[in-house]
Amino acid sequence: MHATPDLSPAHETPGFGAVDSVRLISPTLDEDTFQAVLQTLDRIKREEIGSGHVKYRIVTGWLSGPFDHKISIRADEYERVLKVEGSVHKALLGHNVYGGPQRPRLACRWLIRLASRQFGVAFPHWSEWRVARIDSARVLRLESEETCHQVITMLRDAEYPRRKTLKYGEETVMFVGSTSTAKVYCKGPEFRKNDQARIRKAGDPNMALYLASESKPLLRFEVEVKLPKLKEHFGETPLIGDLEASFLDQLADVEGKRIMRELAVKGEKVRDSGAVFDRLSDNYSRRQAQALHHFYLRASAEGEEAVKRSMARSSFYRQRSMLKEAGVDWKGVRHHESDAAGRVPLDFSLLSDSRYLVLGEHPNVASELDHLEAEP
Repeated sequence: MHATPDLSPAHETPGFGAVDSVRLISPTLDEDTFQAVLQTLDRIKREEIGSGHVKYRIVTGWLSGPFDHKISIRADEYERVLKVEGSVHKALLGHNVYGGPQRPRLACRWLIRLASRQFGVAFPHWSEWRVARIDSARVLRLESEETCHQVITMLRDAEYPRRKTLKYGEETVMFVGSTSTAKVYCKGPEFRKNDQARIRKAGDPNMALYLASESKPLLRFEVEVKLPKLKEHFGETPLIGDLEASFLDQLADVEGKRIMRELAVKGEKVRDSGAVFDRLSDNYSRRQAQALHHFYLRASAEGEEAVKRSMARSSFYRQRSMLKEAGVDWKGVRHHESDAAGRVPLDFSLLSDSRYLVLGEHPNVASELDHLEAEP
């Protein structure tokens, strides 16, 4: 009943995850087509009652996908253009747990066809549409949901140059920039919060439960490519035909390498107890190394807050700082070696050669795009 990704070479781009959200801009539409679309949308405006001056006017609406997923539509009444924005992955499957479209051009073409069918109009050829935003996503299957949380915990203190870091508990960390944004998050809690109820209410409670279970050990690494980055690379707002999976893949690796560098201080961080003591001995006197190793064992077994409450704040922060200076991943371990199931693997990687990547388009996605590829 519940299909898994088709990993056959015909539907797999090595290292590339999937296209998720996009923002597409139509060419100028003819008057009849534009008016036909407007009849299905809502006009929202803000007007000063005294003067009658309209401060702004928005024409907006939605496209419907599986399990009642929505895609945003905005209409520009002055330019007679449409902006279509949302997750192609969710529009195709109703969820984005795994198996998203790996062929960017076809993914965008599919979204245009969806809009054309729901509005009952013939839009200009897909080759005339432009891309103002596109997100790529890599899905990594780790040992457990706890392991995913540990990755986020390790990233919470990351310092990404010229980026604003946003943290949401032990579930999500974002590095927001003006041209691109990188996001790493635990898929399990995100799915339970945003999609499980929607899919259940849409009439498939078994699918909702299945996806909730499947999502638990999954970590998602998303890169939002904004319009300034697209213009920088292509010289202008690119046409759909300009898109290549390789461009998105290379950019994700650039972002991934920066994030992976933040997981290391003075070389690769260490998490094994014996390796920790060796690292501390290399950097400090034997007496200091023993004291810091004891601190490390307590922090990993009891947790940061418990240790902080049991000692002077100045001592706690001094010893924590010394561990970090030595490259010891003191936050990456919880309950020491007895909790091996939750530990982040030493070969963990966000890059295209990561052995934890879940690749391949879902059979339903592959079928949709294959049929579309046969069309001009």
